[in-house]
Amino acid sequence: EAVPKDTFNDDDLVRMIERFEGPNAAKTLRELKSADRAVSAVKLRERYLGDIIYRQPALDTAIAQRLGGGDAATYMFRWTPTGAFETLGSAHGFDEPFLFDQEATITAGTTSEADLRTRMSGALINLARSGSPSWKGDRIFESSVS
Repeated sequence: EAVPKDTFNDDDLVRMIERFEGPNAAKTLRELKSADRAVSAVKLRERYLGDIIYRQPALDTAIAQRLGGGDAATYMFRWTPTGAFETLGSAHGFDEPFLFDQEATITAGTTSEADLRTRMSGALINLARSGSPSWKGDRIFESSVS
């Protein structure tokens, strides 16, 4: 049963986390809240699901690759759109227009978006040409626009 966003609370969050972590859910929620006590249950849900579904598996894969003697580069994309799309936050898939240097409705606007598209697509081109995105380890991409 779906819970409307405006009524999603800590109890709902604990039940959701239990699906992934079983009886450790309450402890996980306390850890999530320790960084920012004022954050809403909705935002905590977004952070948790983003970490458990996307971020952690990608990091685990990169670590395994490095432990096996290979190279791996990761990035975290924290850009958030403005205007009509602002409520979506930094969502999965928003990095694609930036990686391929394509101005899309959601990425149109400021010079910082154009610069971010250039930097990210440059990294992808370097990866294709040389096997390295031009940085070692992990990188965070975010817009200077708040």
